[in-house]
Amino acid sequence: MKKKLLALLLAGMMITTMLAGCVSDDDVPETPAVTETAPVAEPPEVAEEIADEDFDEMELVDGNWRFKETRQITALIYERNNDIRTPAHDNYYTDFIKSELLRIHNIELTEYVPVGRWEESDTIPLWLASGDAPDVCVTYNHAAIQEYAAMGAVHDLTDLVHEHRSRLTHMWDLFTEHNIYGARNPETGAIYYLETTLANSARINTFVREDWLAALGLAEPKTTQEFEDMLIAFRDNADLLLGNNAARMVPFGLASDVGWQTNNLLVSFTPDGITERERYVLGGDERQTMWPGTKEAVRVLNRWFNESLIYPEFALITGSDDTLTNLVNAGFVGSFMSNWDIPYRGENSNQVLVKQEVGPEAAFIAVDPFQNDAGNTFKVRGGAFDRKIFFPATNTEPLASIFFIDFMSRPEIIQHLQLGIEGINHDIVDGVPIFKAAVGSLKDDEGEDVLDDDGKRIPADETNLPYIINSPNNIDMTITINGFYRGGGLTALALPNSFPGTDARYIEKALEYANKNSVPNMELNLGEIFSQSGMAEVIQDKRDSLFANAIRANPADFDAVYDQYWQEYLDSGMQAIIDERAERWAQYFGTADFRPTD
Repeated sequence: MKKKLLALLLAGMMITTMLAGCVSDDDVPETPAVTETAPVAEPPEVAEEIADEDFDEMELVDGNWRFKETRQITALIYERNNDIRTPAHDNYYTDFIKSELLRIHNIELTEYVPVGRWEESDTIPLWLASGDAPDVCVTYNHAAIQEYAAMGAVHDLTDLVHEHRSRLTHMWDLFTEHNIYGARNPETGAIYYLETTLANSARINTFVREDWLAALGLAEPKTTQEFEDMLIAFRDNADLLLGNNAARMVPFGLASDVGWQTNNLLVSFTPDGITERERYVLGGDERQTMWPGTKEAVRVLNRWFNESLIYPEFALITGSDDTLTNLVNAGFVGSFMSNWDIPYRGENSNQVLVKQEVGPEAAFIAVDPFQNDAGNTFKVRGGAFDRKIFFPATNTEPLASIFFIDFMSRPEIIQHLQLGIEGINHDIVDGVPIFKAAVGSLKDDEGEDVLDDDGKRIPADETNLPYIINSPNNIDMTITINGFYRGGGLTALALPNSFPGTDARYIEKALEYANKNSVPNMELNLGEIFSQSGMAEVIQDKRDSLFANAIRANPADFDAVYDQYWQEYLDSGMQAIIDERAERWAQYFGTADFRPTD
């Protein structure tokens, strides 16, 4: 089995579709003629469940389904590069999960297998190829799972989720049919992964140094031009804002993932009224790079770069490189775009550290300046889907694994993992959880952080290290949900006060702006796009190359440079993906420019 998997996966990694083509920045291919609409496999009206008398592997104990004989499984866990952290695979929360899972279901989680948060796309295929993958895997890479499924490297979960539906009530209640069936192959009905729940749909925000605005007497920018004028003011007043560090001024912080870190600007150039068909056909790149208007948005970034408004070495900052983060923390960056809450995340957030470095007045505030042609600050928010959970074909305990997912969907388990320990991770004030740092950083006599040989901050006291929550809302532990559980209890009240060291007003504003005038990420599954299989890394590389070269080009050469790298991006396989997506849309919806609601 392992040898067969290895051969299939290695062969698949070497096969990519390289079809040349040509499509402009704002064109969508014509819908192919429709001769027949393909049938869509409907979910069963009544789940065919195993009768209790035929189900002798488990028994009801205190209202919980429990294995009669102990089952053993392993699970993937993301490891993050935080300075002060607890080992992702060995801490209070992993011990809690293991003990409760064993007590309730008689399932022994023998090992959490760590993988770097930004390395999972490279590591999981190697695990699958060698037959060493954990029994329960988590990924953000939808296209990769389709590839794994096509190679027979993952379990089909269809029978599991249907035959045991009445026993997996927590999972079904949390995911709902929308997510369970959102992962179905529309033609075969197969379910190779589970779409987990995104409880907070906020996606990307633009952040600005609030104290710099005040120092220069500037209002929050409300338009793209006002934002650009603000960047120029930061640049031209570096001496005032940074004093002896004026030469280190970075008006706009940026790294190599331009598609994400300028997304709100990019999509603001999309003409108002983009259709569902356009969004689907041009949706092969999750950064909306194919959407109409991208070229003109990048032209703006090119102007900013050539006017010394963008960090000049942005293209060299890749993956987990902390260069930009360190510049932000040191107080040299005036603005940047990223995840809706990024400057407030964690016990040693950008907000906390820049205050320590600069003073209590230093802070980042969300702004919402990028208007489209209709005058709206158009942007994309998340949908209902988050990470994808799948079981590798080498998993010999799929039933125990699906009950582990049900266990991880229990409200009381989610809430305990998200809140942590009262008195350590949070205090209760007037019935509301107020989060705080479990462990602070060691300071010298001047109040500065003490760093180790690797430049990392050192914990002031290691007593509470096992209780540190490494990721926002502990999402690396709560694999079934991203965002605070809102079904009741303290977590429903937690969000505004869940960022240690940051006043709730910053969070409330960031949440408002991230969702304002937004459309949800498209969650339309019309089946596997074969030309997209295995192309995620290629697309990312070509996209980053397009942006990096176009932004750094001489303004006089911008059109030629952009067009050259745009064509390379299409020729790398994106054109084939666009064409196949157009065919898929025609197969189900004909020439309609909207998604039917029935």
